[in-house]
Amino acid sequence: MQTILEIPVREGTEDALVEFFRTEGVFELAGRNEGFLGARLLVPAEQGEPLVVVAEWQNEAAIQRWVDDPAREGLDGPLAGFLTGEPVRKRYSVALAWP
Repeated sequence: MQTILEIPVREGTEDALVEFFRTEGVFELAGRNEGFLGARLLVPAEQGEPLVVVAEWQNEAAIQRWVDDPAREGLDGPLAGFLTGEPVRKRYSVALAWP
């Protein structure tokens, strides 16, 4: 199971948002939840496009553990300072992968 989070950020704050993810240990916090397999934060090649988090989970229950985690909720306030709108959350099942 994979999730995609599109984060619309204020222009010029992309590097600061990457640093926020690093210093706050966002992926490390998610990793404390059973079933979190890993994630990547992607920065767009073109200005004005959202940053994207691609995360992999064992199952829906693992995603829900992160959604319910108070540590995740604690990130919402500081994260809001970077945003120009609401993040868009999507869930996908892997149909084909390589290697």
